[in-house]
Amino acid sequence: MTKEKKPLFLPTIIKSSGNVTMLVRIRDAVLTVALWFIYLYLLHDCYFFAMDIFHWLHDGTGEARAYPKLRIFQTMKDYSLGLLLLATVFIGWAQYNRIRFAGKKRRKTTEAVSVDDLARMYKLDAKNLEGWQKKRSLIVHNDAKGRVTKVEAVH
Repeated sequence: MTKEKKPLFLPTIIKSSGNVTMLVRIRDAVLTVALWFIYLYLLHDCYFFAMDIFHWLHDGTGEARAYPKLRIFQTMKDYSLGLLLLATVFIGWAQYNRIRFAGKKRRKTTEAVSVDDLARMYKLDAKNLEGWQKKRSLIVHNDAKGRVTKVEAVH
């Protein structure tokens, strides 16, 4: 009995184009071209910005105000300075806290609850409770007030 070998990968869309009708392929091509035109249209401001940068650099990096798209640089500089100030404050505050709390254990751990404490809290026999802790599964029956009435071990 020989097993038929399966390909290591599924055929891609391009390779399976023979399974698609001509109308669907034309629709997909038209949609692809249309979406590329929309994408390039949405980027047209980027092209003008790049052209202004090119002309500014070509003219010797003179007065930037002569190029309208380069006015954004002043705003970018102001935002960058604001972000630098915020980062400096944040890093300074982190360093202050690191120095202030270095070596101090601020979190208090809770005490372990013993079997006797649990038995006293729930008014159960400590030996039964210890045995129940060793079981993997239990069914616990409670009364209307939530007190344990019966415990069954599940096998």
